[in-house]
Amino acid sequence: EEKAYLRLPPVWKDFWVSLYTLKKKNDLAIDREELRKIRSLIEDSARKQGNLEQATRPAEITPLCSKPEASPIREYHNRMSPTTQDTEEMKSIWTSKSATPSFRNMVCQRKSLPIWGFKEEIIRTVLGHQTVIVCGETGCGKSTQVPSFILEHELSLGKTCKVYCTEPRRISAISLARRVSEELGERKSDVGTSRSLVGYAIRLESKVVRENRLVYATTGIVMRMLEASDDLQEITHLVLDEVHERSIESDFLLIVLRKLLVRRPQLKVILMSATVDAAKFSSYFSGAPVLTVPGRTFPVQTRYLEDAIEETNFFNRDFLRGVPSIDDGEDEAQDSSSDKEKKKGLIGLENYSAKTRSTLAQLDEYRINYDLIVSLLESIATKPRFVNFSKAVLVFLPGIAEIRRMHDMLSSHASFSNGWSIHPLHSTIAMDEQERAFAIPPRGHRKIVLATNIAETGVTIPDVTCVIDTGKHKEMRLVTYSL
Repeated sequence: EEKAYLRLPPVWKDFWVSLYTLKKKNDLAIDREELRKIRSLIEDSARKQGNLEQATRPAEITPLCSKPEASPIREYHNRMSPTTQDTEEMKSIWTSKSATPSFRNMVCQRKSLPIWGFKEEIIRTVLGHQTVIVCGETGCGKSTQVPSFILEHELSLGKTCKVYCTEPRRISAISLARRVSEELGERKSDVGTSRSLVGYAIRLESKVVRENRLVYATTGIVMRMLEASDDLQEITHLVLDEVHERSIESDFLLIVLRKLLVRRPQLKVILMSATVDAAKFSSYFSGAPVLTVPGRTFPVQTRYLEDAIEETNFFNRDFLRGVPSIDDGEDEAQDSSSDKEKKKGLIGLENYSAKTRSTLAQLDEYRINYDLIVSLLESIATKPRFVNFSKAVLVFLPGIAEIRRMHDMLSSHASFSNGWSIHPLHSTIAMDEQERAFAIPPRGHRKIVLATNIAETGVTIPDVTCVIDTGKHKEMRLVTYSL
């Protein structure tokens, strides 16, 4: 019921939020009144016994619903301020976490990441500078490990810390929070609860309590916190991930942070990206040091559109432009086809059949050929030589409309009815459905993930063995000229 509003149109979603706000205010008022009555009864009972001074009285009255479940509207800055705990308490928290067998098992996996070898250097640089820039190639583990390094170091020294890591997308914030929580030896359901050190905050949904020391949040959430808080006093470390993805919010946040660093010299800011112009950002933040972390590569076999057509023996007249096809039996047609191939840029495809060259020349490159994708997936699923590549297939599509269309076509296809799981991955889809895309299917089952290019850098699906890219994506551009 609480997540139903995510599927509403924007107008009705705002209306739902307003009703939710009103309901919470009414619930709080009722709870306060009930607590006043309970307190009055306790005081009267203690007074009658003549033992009022020794009677147990709460030091502070807290409404029953002061810790509601995940709500789309929260006053983040009031709930996220760190509690006053001494050094021994902080050390005991970290000792209990690091002593669990699940944590030790995850440490073995974390050591395989390229960034693990730079742990001491990253900590030393963060301690010695107010602003640090980390340039790490895709897959090095910077999004999960750098915030964890900081959190573990601070807790091991008994220091009270609050680390915020900003992400440009909601799905990235949620998936990273769950991953880091798992690496700390916590259960998946613990994220955002008092049993976990990790939480997340996104638009219309938040799982953050006072006990959380590492919070993954979208850039917009941190901007709202800047509006309402006193210079982010509750935050000790602010990690900005994917800073190369320029937006109005991210640029404005950088402008505010440069001024905020002057007023708050104890605040640490870490900028991270895979393709950032490090020199430009370093100059902007008064010569901030730059750490470069290499990534890791895997052997990849690359195939192109002509290979897909040749492999599937594809021919679909619905997507052809009406150009005459190449006839294998007539030399004259072959001669004339060479001119057409030159015009179409098909030079160098002599090793492919005439049918493949003809189909390739007539395809409309401005449209997505869904039938070709289905045929290619069917070949990957059924042909023995593609068995090792069919365990988990990732398909890049431009947007949610294309994802839903592809999902419907595959769901109704006989080849994918048994032993296959098809998962759409998009920010507008409910979180429960998104989480299934990251789960490794049981033995004997295979999966297909339909996503936008966010799955290229924003999130990690570890078991993918094959990628099909439509070569198209949606982006916003500013037209500087007028008609």
